[in-house]
Amino acid sequence: MTGRRASAGADPNLRRSLILASCRAIALYAFAAWVYVALVALIEPDTLSLQLTHLTKWPRTDTFGEISFVVSFVAFWLWMVLRQHEKG
Repeated sequence: MTGRRASAGADPNLRRSLILASCRAIALYAFAAWVYVALVALIEPDTLSLQLTHLTKWPRTDTFGEISFVVSFVAFWLWMVLRQHEKG
């Protein structure tokens, strides 16, 4: 078999493991980014309204923190849901 049928027969356990690992990594890195912005807010609150990088005007530091928190929450929630299905 070639094409779509061959990839459709991929090991579901491998696919699930890759999705679980990806969700966990995304949740951890996004949470780390949020913690960084939270610390910046405590130490240098005046810099929150500055752009995050000199390459673009968007996102600002505070916007990046908000997005990071949401991405972290969604990825962690998805990781928990998929892990529950794996156990049960």
